[in-house]
Amino acid sequence: MRQRAFTLIELLVVVAIIALLIAILLPSLSKARDEAKRAACMSQLRQFANAWTLYTVDWRGGLFDYTLTRSDNEYWTSILAKYYAENSAMLICPQTEDLPGDQGVGNTGIAGVRMGSATIAWSEQRPYGTKFPFDRSSYSYNGNLHPKSAYGLEQDRYQNITDIRRSGLTPVFGDATWREAHPGAPGTLRLFASDLDNPEAVAPASVDKTYRFVTNRHGHVTNLVFADTHGEMVELTRMWNLQWHRHYDTTAAVTGLP
Repeated sequence: MRQRAFTLIELLVVVAIIALLIAILLPSLSKARDEAKRAACMSQLRQFANAWTLYTVDWRGGLFDYTLTRSDNEYWTSILAKYYAENSAMLICPQTEDLPGDQGVGNTGIAGVRMGSATIAWSEQRPYGTKFPFDRSSYSYNGNLHPKSAYGLEQDRYQNITDIRRSGLTPVFGDATWREAHPGAPGTLRLFASDLDNPEAVAPASVDKTYRFVTNRHGHVTNLVFADTHGEMVELTRMWNLQWHRHYDTTAAVTGLP
């Protein structure tokens, strides 16, 4: 008996069907992968919120000062390190890449210092300090939670955790391009230049540093965690309605949108 083989036409039809199925499934797989990375990012941020809460408990509600006003020059990433078990992998969002040295977009021109972006983590390789591995991340701390800062505006900053009256609206950590970010004067919020390749090069020098929060890392939302430790995916227009500091006007009309 002669065994019948597949014809060339039949093989081409099978290949075409397989290619069609792959074309249909790939976008779904890619979306599922992105959703998984977004969820992992939010999980890490919640762990940082828990670490921050534990720190405030240990210090009876006290908040830590900004890096440039501290004698040890430590960042929040190293100040809180012991509270998240010094797991430096948590500092990098799964959607970003941690390049060595000052490689990558948004270089400040300072040796060993790299501003981040939606896809590149920020980094400062300092030759001093004891927590070198923790001077890099893809997340930012709300700078208005520093009682003392190099930027002034102490009248608006939270001096103690007891000052936070709307914990569910006060951001603590979020997707960003540098170690801290915050709006300046009450009722203001600058454009989100962090969507561009070099945020520090195009944004005006100001005490208003909210543009460092990233809006295009997870599909035009910013992953944020709040003082009550809950997390949210916040759309751009909602950023104006959060309690960024003690006197921030959450009722003002949204202006300056792209």
